[in-house]
Amino acid sequence: LPTRVLDDAFHFMDRQPRLLSKKHSVFKAFSHDFSEANFIRDKSDVAAVRAVLEAHGINWEYAKRAKADALNRRIRRCIPERTRLLDRLTKLFNAYANIQCSTKETQGPFFSDDAREMVARLLETVQNGYLQSALSARAPQEH
Repeated sequence: LPTRVLDDAFHFMDRQPRLLSKKHSVFKAFSHDFSEANFIRDKSDVAAVRAVLEAHGINWEYAKRAKADALNRRIRRCIPERTRLLDRLTKLFNAYANIQCSTKETQGPFFSDDAREMVARLLETVQNGYLQSALSARAPQEH
């Protein structure tokens, strides 16, 4: 199936966290939110998994963070269309860019100058349509 896709999601997602301090107090939250912004989950898969979680007394919000690997194996995900993805990522990057670390040893803004440059390149990649689902017509409905 020929596509215009010139970048894959996992290499795309690896570029930004490499430039961020793993010791920063918001690193884990950013990593989770970055993944959430890049993918949408299939609605029917989410409903099925939620039913099982509820039967076992597990909260959905807890499972999204604590059991993300298990959820990702059971729920199909895809990249949203270009304008929607661009909007989601722009909001995410703007929200995290200037957060100051709460610990003394890593005080300073979350995004370094290099990380800010990477944000611009990542958004340009999305804007140009180089990152999208190859089968966008069969993309799952967002939940």
